[in-house]
Amino acid sequence: MNKDMNKDQSMNKKQSEIVFLYDVELANPNGDPRNDNKPRYDLEDGTLYVTDVRLKRIIRDFIALLKDTNQINGDKYDIFIRNDLIDAQNVTEVSNHAKKTKSDRFNKDFGRDFGAVIRKCVDLRLFGITLAIGNKDENKNKKKSNTESKESNSVEANVSIIGPVQFSIGSSMHAVKVDDFKITSVMPNQKNKSGGEFGEKHLVYYALIMHNGAVNRNLAYVQNIPLEEEDLNLMYKAMWRGVNSLMTTSKHSHSRLLLVVDYKDGYYYGDLKRFLKLIPLNGIEERAIKGPEDYAIELKDFIARLGRISKFIDVVRIQEDPGINFFIDGKETKLSDEIKKIGIPLEDLALDEKI
Repeated sequence: MNKDMNKDQSMNKKQSEIVFLYDVELANPNGDPRNDNKPRYDLEDGTLYVTDVRLKRIIRDFIALLKDTNQINGDKYDIFIRNDLIDAQNVTEVSNHAKKTKSDRFNKDFGRDFGAVIRKCVDLRLFGITLAIGNKDENKNKKKSNTESKESNSVEANVSIIGPVQFSIGSSMHAVKVDDFKITSVMPNQKNKSGGEFGEKHLVYYALIMHNGAVNRNLAYVQNIPLEEEDLNLMYKAMWRGVNSLMTTSKHSHSRLLLVVDYKDGYYYGDLKRFLKLIPLNGIEERAIKGPEDYAIELKDFIARLGRISKFIDVVRIQEDPGINFFIDGKETKLSDEIKKIGIPLEDLALDEKI
């Protein structure tokens, strides 16, 4: 890692808590490949789940897009875990020209320099990595028996850093309805190239999904990860705008709320999402919710909790979408207005501004 980093001038070691809400409509936000790519869904209580890996993929893809289109510049915003990267260490069925493993990318693209890969790849500074980098001396020309060569080639050095940014598995704030939709276009099969069988998509009618996240700057500090506030601000923009850019037949989503609570040194709460409650409106059942007009987010308990820990909060940063309805005791309000009322410093994340 970057051993030359000056700790005396490093960023502060405060922790932050993230609450992120977005919704999906007639979409499959995170299919399970072990279950015919159906949505990750609890049949008993109707909860929809989205993995943290999926959210990190959205962030990585959007930053890569910004980099590729020259909307962000500099050699420190590369993305290490790209779409064309595979996790397997030994790949026999995939062309070496088409795919790379993490070890391939580390060895060939970064010359086995761990400090360089951390400095250049923003996703590793944010989320960390576990990497089997192989035996550095395995390719040296030495006279060995076949047995000795095999043993030497099997030796690998594992390098691991724990990312200072972590997310929980996201879950819907209400029971959802999942259904199978027939695709109107015909998918060709091997027997009949012009014909075939109708395809099928597994879609959620509507879901409001919530992720909880944490930023542990102290973890970056002790591991000599040169995490900067610019990295975090870029991540927030990638979350908000990356979700909004998912407009395919299987991914259709919209960001509704991003809240970042920056705590004072030595404090972290970590359970704020539990105090946001979705209330269906007009007698609608949860599974019948079709959009934001069918529910409100009750803020009473959430604001009360923020008030109780306000002395430990440095600042709250927020981005609200006007399409979401916030209530307190049945009266419509804005989350930002309620935070101001209890005297906590508030800042606008300004995520829609040009990068």
